[in-house]
Parts: sequence; C-alpha cells; structure tokens
Amino acid sequence: MTMPICFTRHHHPTLTSTQEACRILAEQDAPEGTLVTADEQTAGRGRAGHSWFSPRGQAVYASLLLRPALSLRQSSWLTMLAALAILDCWKVGRLEDDKPSNLPTFQPSNLPTPRIKWLNDINLNGKKVCGILVETSITEDRLDYAILGIGLNVNNDFADAPPDVRARATSLKQEFGAELDRDAILQTLLQNLGARYAQLQHSPATEYAQHVETLGQPVRVQVGDEIVEGVATGVDEWGALQVQTSAGLRSLSFGHIL
Repeated sequence: MTMPICFTRHHHPTLTSTQEACRILAEQDAPEGTLVTADEQTAGRGRAGHSWFSPRGQAVYASLLLRPALSLRQSSWLTMLAALAILDCWKVGRLEDDKPSNLPTFQPSNLPTPRIKWLNDINLNGKKVCGILVETSITEDRLDYAILGIGLNVNNDFADAPPDVRARATSLKQEFGAELDRDAILQTLLQNLGARYAQLQHSPATEYAQHVETLGQPVRVQVGDEIVEGVATGVDEWGALQVQTSAGLRSLSFGHIL
C-alpha cells in the first residue's frame, strides 16, 4: 500500500507542456504529489509523441509527480489506476466542490457512460474525451519516478481544432450542453486519484478490463509498423491487451486500436 498523496499545485497560464514542467521539478527532487497545471499548452504531448490539442481555458491539463514503490513493470498499473479514477467521477452525485460558482452543476447521470479505449483513452459516445500519459524515469531496473499526465476535455468546442481532432474528440460541454467548472472537476479527479493510489497493492487490471469497450470484439491494433488483427479477449495484470489472432494469442503491451 502506498502513502496518501499530499498535493502541491503549480499553476501556469501557459506552458509548452505540463509533462515537461513536471519532469524538470522531478529532476530537482520535488516531492511526490507535485502537480503542474496550465490553462494552455503550446506543445502538449500525447502518447507515442503525438501532439495534444490544448486551447486556452477549455480543458484540464495536469501532470502529477509520483514516486511509487513499484517495479518498472508495475508502472503500467498507474495508467489503469488513472483511467479508473476518471471513471470514478461518474459515481458521485456531482463534479463540483463547495465553493460558490455561477456555472451549472455537472450531473454525471446526464452524461453517457464513459468507456476505456485501450490503452489510455476515455471515450464518451465513441469519441475521445480524455487522454492519459505516464512517463517514467528509470535507473537500471529501478523506477525513480513517474509523471502521470491527464488531458480532460471540459469546455472544448473544437471550432478551431484540426479536422482530425474534430472528427474523433468530444468534451463534457458538448455532451452535457453547458459550460462547466474546470477547477471543480480537477479537484474531484484528484480526490479519486489519491484514494485509489493510497490503496494500490495489486494490479487494477481486473476492474480496468470491465470498462474496456473493445473486449469480445474484432480489433485492428497498430503496433509500430505492424497491424495485428483478431478478437480482443482480455487484459492481463500488466495492462497488456490479449488478442486472439489466426496465428494464436498475442499479448500487446502497447499499440493503438484503429
């Protein structure tokens, strides 16, 4: 079991990337729980080096420094833990704290049920609403630290987004029909992350797999230059997708479902 997180937030109007700013603090021996947020990212990063559309004042851009007592292989648990913490937001009556706000209350019951698109995306109505990125620092086989990045589309309208982003992304505002309090949503998410992290003793894969939208369905997964086709049958304890292909069972620790 890990220790409870004490969050220390560093907020910036504009950053190139919250991941990069958090990495710099980590290398300066910042404590676990250091949180970097921004209203805007000019060079936001997604998985596999992809850019993350990060317009000003519309979404949650956050990177959290963790120093877990996990092996390098167990670091994959953090991605699954983060996905479940995001889904936990739908279990509460509202995504709002007690401070006064003139913005409407976010009632999760008024939104479609979120699903996980393996490996690290959260979908609403089949479109991406949140992305997760875990980057690690390693010394030999030891995990020095991990930076957990979350980009959650809250009030995005995508009018100025690239065409490919407009085609595959959505936001809470688009699904809910009203602008929402980004900071209140962030606070709820941090509470969920802290609670799950404090209880992290075993792989969260079993619970994670219950929310993966493609299990039991045919999939095409891009793994580097290879396309793996088959039926997604499960997720192992390390978060790897199990795909039954014509040549046998493949275990994919990374990749992108097409």
